[in-house]
Amino acid sequence: MQLTNYGFIESRGNYISARSNYERPMERLSTGLKINHSRDDVGALRKSALQRVENTKVGILRTNLQNALSYTKTQDGALEKVGRIYERMGTLAHKAMDVTVDDQSRSDLNDEYQMLEGQLSGLLSEKFNGISLFTKATGCTEPEVTEIDANFDAGLNETLPATFPAFGAKTQANPDRWVTTQDVETTDGTLTLDVNGGRVSERYIVQQGTTTIFDTGWWATAGSAYDNDYDRFVIDFGKGKDTAFEFVPRDTGNNTNDNTPDGTFNNESFNKTGGVASGYLLQLGEGSTAGLLGKKYTTSGGPLTQGQVTITPAPGDSTELTIEVQSTSLFQASADFKGVKIIEPVEIPALEVVVNEEGEIASFEALGFSRLSGTDISTRDNAQAALERLLGENGEATKHGEIHCLMNGQRAEIGKSMRRLELEIERLENKTISGEKAVSRIEDADMAQEATKFATQSLKMELAANIMSRVTRLTDVLLPLATQRVGGSSL
Repeated sequence: MQLTNYGFIESRGNYISARSNYERPMERLSTGLKINHSRDDVGALRKSALQRVENTKVGILRTNLQNALSYTKTQDGALEKVGRIYERMGTLAHKAMDVTVDDQSRSDLNDEYQMLEGQLSGLLSEKFNGISLFTKATGCTEPEVTEIDANFDAGLNETLPATFPAFGAKTQANPDRWVTTQDVETTDGTLTLDVNGGRVSERYIVQQGTTTIFDTGWWATAGSAYDNDYDRFVIDFGKGKDTAFEFVPRDTGNNTNDNTPDGTFNNESFNKTGGVASGYLLQLGEGSTAGLLGKKYTTSGGPLTQGQVTITPAPGDSTELTIEVQSTSLFQASADFKGVKIIEPVEIPALEVVVNEEGEIASFEALGFSRLSGTDISTRDNAQAALERLLGENGEATKHGEIHCLMNGQRAEIGKSMRRLELEIERLENKTISGEKAVSRIEDADMAQEATKFATQSLKMELAANIMSRVTRLTDVLLPLATQRVGGSSL
């Protein structure tokens, strides 16, 4: 008699199969994912990974564009404030032009005007996450300038030891030399050199960089030098233009004491020489005083020797100015430099932003605005000039003012940049949503379908377990019967 329990074996197999099919929907229901292991769907897993990489790339690109948009919005906000400052400066300039405003009131208006100019300078230096928002000194009108004022007196003090003392006997070939150098930050300007010459001559030299642009030679007078009895050289020079100098005498250059303690230059006494050639005239190569006062000596493309004075065009290759005094005795000298430095726009690279997945780069040029440096409203004429820079000039060649430049130039440019960035961000947001949907379709489990499978396999497992239980008990009943001997008492 065969005792193998085939019913149990079959029901056990059904139970194991149902349990295997039960675990998969249970895992999907617990994780919410259709693909939990590589074995689930290799092709779908690869496609999902590629789509996730694309979604990440688009997300990073969108974030970068949003940061660039924040940058441009910060620029626009600052330029809006600049516009309000310009409007206030224009109002102050209009008030300063009023004929009924007295000097004190105009001075008060100018104080506020200068304060607003300082605010413009502060806005120009604003940064966004360490990146400059604006270029410097960009405007529609005249270039931005700053006035330079340098004094060389500290280095021209004869009571100090000579920079290069003479070795041995002091002669014109071996003099004491006082040398002072300053970086005046510009290649153009006017140097006022006051010297107090006497019978013992001195030599005065001016250099731009290493080039001598002015040299008096050994300068002396026929008479004695009196304390603070200066004569003046006014030297004008610059890159690309002739060097010029004007000699302004205080003394007649003879034995007459024409010292004027009040600091004014005594040109009348110079004219009283009656046309007799004085020491100064001879040194300047002039035979009489006719036309000398106010006369400028100018180079014309090359060095000029006027009497014993030599002038040379400035090379414009350096902003360092050097003054040298050569002397064999005591001397007095004073020097002041005045110039205007043109503020060149600081080269700030354009804002380059990758705007799409193909790597296309959009360049947004750096913006700026004028600080209106060098303007004031301390007088009616100055106020008029400030208004012309703000509002522009009318005429045959109309010039736009800074307000027009700001609104129709800089802010309009920002508006275009902002609009493009917003459109690209909107496109990338739509693409991100589509990409996330694609990943969801590939990876996310269908919860209703998986719940149905889960319930079905649960029922199968329960039914298989019931059957196994029943067939196991049936074996317990049949087995004793099959082991009884024939003819036994139980039969």
